Amino acid sequence: MNSNTINAFLIISKLKSLFSYLLSLFFNLIMMDIESFREYCLGLPGTTEGMKWEHLCFMIEEKIFVLVDLDTHGFCMKCTPEEFEELAARDGIKQAPHFARKQWVFVDGLDVFGVQELKQRIERSRELVLSKLPKKIQAKYN
Repeated sequence: MNSNTINAFLIISKLKSLFSYLLSLFFNLIMMDIESFREYCLGLPGTTEGMKWEHLCFMIEEKIFVLVDLDTHGFCMKCTPEEFEELAARDGIKQAPHFARKQWVFVDGLDVFGVQELKQRIERSRELVLSKLPKKIQAKYN
């Protein structure tokens, strides 16, 4: 091989690496993977994790605000009565089995929402669960 061919291969290799890197950045902007989701949830003040019903749970004061199926990465979260109907009508979201009467929805996967909306929805679920706890406990997080 001549030096032009070798240089071309090096350039193509570097371009592939750059493309892969840019693609990963893009996907991190539009969707979260399960590990990033876990880190985000655990970063919220007072959040703990545990397993219940063979699902990963994120809790505040032992009260669940997100329940994740580790096989599918589908998850349940709490929402307001106003959000419930709107969310349940969206593709990839439905009433959560066993929780629907309490305004919980099941989301098919982490890719149903963009990153920003997913974070906002998780924070809102946590806030709603926290708001049902005694005022003294709520004060620890406000």
